[in-house]
Amino acid sequence: VVYAQFSTLGMVGTSLRFFPFFEEKEKKHHGFLFWGSCIVMVGFMLVSVFFIFCKSWVVKHYGSSSPLLVNYYYYLIPLALATVYFNFFDSYLRALLKTVVSTILSEFIGRIFITICISLYALQLINFRQFVVLYVLSTCLLTVILIIYTIYLKQFFIFPVRSRRFRRLFKVIMVYAIYSILGALGGSIIYNVDSL
Repeated sequence: VVYAQFSTLGMVGTSLRFFPFFEEKEKKHHGFLFWGSCIVMVGFMLVSVFFIFCKSWVVKHYGSSSPLLVNYYYYLIPLALATVYFNFFDSYLRALLKTVVSTILSEFIGRIFITICISLYALQLINFRQFVVLYVLSTCLLTVILIIYTIYLKQFFIFPVRSRRFRRLFKVIMVYAIYSILGALGGSIIYNVDSL
């Protein structure tokens, strides 16, 4: 959760706050989706590098109490990537007032996928490693479905667009994004502090 919160660089909350300033379908929303995706990807890459370098610390502190975390450490990278982009596209679609599909995917379809994975493991039809792989793939599939839905709505403007508007608001957006990161991080720490 923390990995994903940092990786978005606050673009989830920022999308909802600033998208109305860019919303013009004829002008491809002034490249908002492209520039937002770039910021999210940069954030994901920075956090991933930090995550990889922290492996020795994680092994030292969690090796005995949570050996599964150590064994499946690198599976968190594609899981976090899928989660980050699901959250980003979810916020983009919310800004477009299209909330039904992403809600169904996260609250209903996602839980069905997880239930299927757990059932297959419980019935010993797959081993634990296969369970983890299926779990990660199911999360990736939800993100792909959300992207396909965005394409279906003809709102997938992923190519760069020169925009004075984005250049003018970039500094304000990044300041707001920093506060979004801190707010989301505080919430996730409060939510997870008992288990930590």
